[in-house]
Amino acid sequence: MKRERFIVYRRLLASLVFACSGSLISAQDMQTIFGPRIGVSYTGVSEGEYNQSLSPFFPGGTYVPVNSVFAASLEQRFKLGETEHHLGIQEVFSVGGMEQSLFIPSFSTLIGFRHASGFEFGTGPMITMAGYTVVWALGYTFEYRGMYIPIDLSVTIPNSRVRSTIMLSTGFNFGI
Repeated sequence: MKRERFIVYRRLLASLVFACSGSLISAQDMQTIFGPRIGVSYTGVSEGEYNQSLSPFFPGGTYVPVNSVFAASLEQRFKLGETEHHLGIQEVFSVGGMEQSLFIPSFSTLIGFRHASGFEFGTGPMITMAGYTVVWALGYTFEYRGMYIPIDLSVTIPNSRVRSTIMLSTGFNFGI
């Protein structure tokens, strides 16, 4: 059921992209970029709650809810008409907590908008060891000689299984 929703979500975005462009998207209107990310995250729980939530996966340790994050990002950009604005679909695979000998993976797909000035925002589903949630991101991307350098702040929406997490990240992307 959730997989079907995800497929519908991607198809709706593709329809929106086609509608905004006024015609089918040509190869010149689409760009794929890839690159690494590095950041830091904070999970909004006490240290005791954090340790309790990790104990089924990492028994016997004492951990703090602040983690390093290393990630890989793949993004498809769809230019909006004759402007430099574009819509994007971004897939991010990340691993957190390595400085604490943890391996906390997550995968998210964000659908967003990037203004020609570099301002960007997006949202989408996120899958973690704890469960599913929604992530919102806001940031700015600098462009230098075909390389893109994003600085993003993201927040996960808490639910019954996943706690709210705030992450600050940066990295670089290049066209592939």
